[in-house]
Amino acid sequence: MPDIIDKNGLVKSANVPCSTGKKIIEDLNEALHCKVSVGNDCRLFALSESVGGAGDGYKRVYGAIIGTGAAGGFCIDGQLYNGRSGFAGEYGHLPVSVF
Repeated sequence: MPDIIDKNGLVKSANVPCSTGKKIIEDLNEALHCKVSVGNDCRLFALSESVGGAGDGYKRVYGAIIGTGAAGGFCIDGQLYNGRSGFAGEYGHLPVSVF
């Protein structure tokens, strides 16, 4: 999901405006009648690279994404590192200007 979900489960800085301020995981669990997992797309990219990807075998892996915005994720020992805020390594969903 191209958003940041804080440690309380609230969506922050959403590229999907209707999800801003929502507890998207709880909402999806209720709507779909099953348990779902949701993570930031950039952070999960970093995790996939740290386990079986270009960072496999390294203790620390940082993945940086530049597309319609810029963001990233940080992994230690093949685990996504969250930090106190719940989104460590995320340097921001910064819009990229086309001009």
